[in-house]
Amino acid sequence: PLNSAEVPRDRAMPMPEAHLPLREAKEALLESFEYQYLVDLLERADGNLSGAARLAGVDRKTIARMMKRHGLK
Repeated sequence: PLNSAEVPRDRAMPMPEAHLPLREAKEALLESFEYQYLVDLLERADGNLSGAARLAGVDRKTIARMMKRHGLK
């Protein structure tokens, strides 16, 4: 198995601030992941909500809620 020193930089996830408690750090990382995933998903679907939902394997309403939560239109 790879240790963290062997993970290529472009594949490593950005780490949240080390001063945060574990729960807050995990929430910050999840929020960052979800936002980036959503932006990439919408780009791949050319901004089409239904297409993005198909690519993600979720309901269109799930994508709409995620967009609202992250301030995307």
